[in-house]
Amino acid sequence: MENRMNNKTIELQLPIFFSCLVALVFCTLLTARLPEPDHINEGNSISFEEAYMVEEENSTVLRPALFFSRTQQPRQDSILELYRQDENRERVINFFREICPIMGIAEVILANADEFNISPSLAFALSWEESRFNPRAVNTNNRNGSIDRGLFQLNSYTFPRLDLPAFFDPQTNAHYGMSHLRYCLDSSDSETAALAMYNAGTNRVRNIGTPITTLNYTGRILENRQRIEYRFLEQETRYQADIAALTMAESESEPERPLLSLLKPLGIR
Repeated sequence: MENRMNNKTIELQLPIFFSCLVALVFCTLLTARLPEPDHINEGNSISFEEAYMVEEENSTVLRPALFFSRTQQPRQDSILELYRQDENRERVINFFREICPIMGIAEVILANADEFNISPSLAFALSWEESRFNPRAVNTNNRNGSIDRGLFQLNSYTFPRLDLPAFFDPQTNAHYGMSHLRYCLDSSDSETAALAMYNAGTNRVRNIGTPITTLNYTGRILENRQRIEYRFLEQETRYQADIAALTMAESESEPERPLLSLLKPLGIR
């Protein structure tokens, strides 16, 4: 009887143990990749406080060499990993639907971020900064006379072959937006530099410098990106805790299985 009770206790504890272990490992991996909230500008990318600022023609610019002087380690994105798993994809989509409630937009941004291997949190933070997720957004305030349109505010000079309907099509706009961001990421050593290139232009950042307005732009995107990741971490932590609690409840409600009685050898009564 004592052995039976011990076996039953082990059977109940094993599912709970492994569920908690999975939740702990996931949360540890995700939090390990997130910077501290009060140090969003620190890390591999150059911080705004450390930037060497100079005055040039009454505008503050950042010497471009500083953007490319530090090598950023490849970032493994936990949200993107979950999105690529069939059993977890819908949960990720539902999370971003809450951030971007406009029908179909969250799915479009996620699909193109996945295609170009871009962090979903970065993609959504960029789209929010550019258009507030409005696929019909238009900016006509550029000094050179160009026009920015759509989800990712594609520039008419940068994409001269796109016709007007293409700029306002969410799928097309997200495709070219993520493709261009991928180019910027591959052409720089940090996400800060890549976002600056996306906003001010690759040649401007490399050869002239980055306006302070663009530095503020990149700071807002990275801050919102961090908020998205912490919000996702909170949701995922609750989800894993619910799974562990459900596993525990199911284990406790299982009926006790009867032990098989020993079979007597043939011929013995």
